[in-house]
Amino acid sequence: MSNQFLIFDFETLSNIPLQAPIISLGAVSGNFGDSISDLRETGFYCNIKTKEQTDLGLQPNKETVKWWFSQGPEAQAVLNAKDKISVSDALKNFATWCKSVGVDKNTKTFIRAPHFDMTIYENILFKLYGKIDYPFNHWKIRDTRTAIDIMYDVDNGYAPNAKEIIKEAGLVEHNAIDDCLKDYLQLNQYYEAIKG
Repeated sequence: MSNQFLIFDFETLSNIPLQAPIISLGAVSGNFGDSISDLRETGFYCNIKTKEQTDLGLQPNKETVKWWFSQGPEAQAVLNAKDKISVSDALKNFATWCKSVGVDKNTKTFIRAPHFDMTIYENILFKLYGKIDYPFNHWKIRDTRTAIDIMYDVDNGYAPNAKEIIKEAGLVEHNAIDDCLKDYLQLNQYYEAIKG
């Protein structure tokens, strides 16, 4: 059976998609109604080296690096992580994980701002392999911000109680897997409400 959703997120060292080196990749996949502890346990996360990416012509920008140093220590932990892998290994592992957890042609892929994350993803895939091969169905890509705006009749991409549900779950700001879980909580809250 298909998983209902895949949510993935990159943390980067630039806010310019065609130049942005990825420093971490997080993803969760499952069905609405799943617990966040189960999603975290089965989720995907890796810290990523920048050397291979700078060799491909990707470069950090000063504003983003400065922004990282203004974040809390939990978020900054990604910068000094000891378990970093190459971006090529990260993307291969992500594709393998997608297949192993049940992501298929029917799974909806939610991304907060596809014009950013998808551009980064496609750019690196093309630079590495000269082609773009997704581990998910690109026809099923959905913008999380747009979905939340419509679901909750807001215009900022966040549920009205987003801060409360994120705080209650103890999620870290700007951690790639926690950012996926934050979006899941907001989407799932709506799905649970319309189901009940």
